[in-house]
Amino acid sequence: GYHWHTGEGSLDETTYLGRAVEHGFSTARGDVGRDRFGRGFGFEIVQPMFGPTHFADYLQSHGHGIHHLSLNLQMNDAFEWVEFQRWMATLGPVCMSGWLRDHAAMYNYSDLTARLGHVVESGIRRRSGHEPDRWYQFNEDGSMQP
Repeated sequence: GYHWHTGEGSLDETTYLGRAVEHGFSTARGDVGRDRFGRGFGFEIVQPMFGPTHFADYLQSHGHGIHHLSLNLQMNDAFEWVEFQRWMATLGPVCMSGWLRDHAAMYNYSDLTARLGHVVESGIRRRSGHEPDRWYQFNEDGSMQP
């Protein structure tokens, strides 16, 4: 799992509904298989921690459930990414965005609920960055150990 928060080494230039914000959330990701290209296929559990996020909005309005679908894309260059984001903007607005790990990767959550019934996450990795805070130890009831 990861603890993400607006700040150096974690999340930079975070936005929510087009406005700069500070927020935090925890994620846990697990692969349940591999696609035909050998990339992991799985799920991610997200828990909003503080500040405005689309995750918190979804939880309040819908309860627990599938917030977003994530696209696993490979781009040839940054220009292709920019064109892809322009096309995504024609389908629905960006509800959250930001940079991960000192600008190592960028993510966008596009609200395509009206078209697809879900938010769609897309991102581009520029380079490896340092890892956010991690945890591994859990209690028997599933709660995190200190």
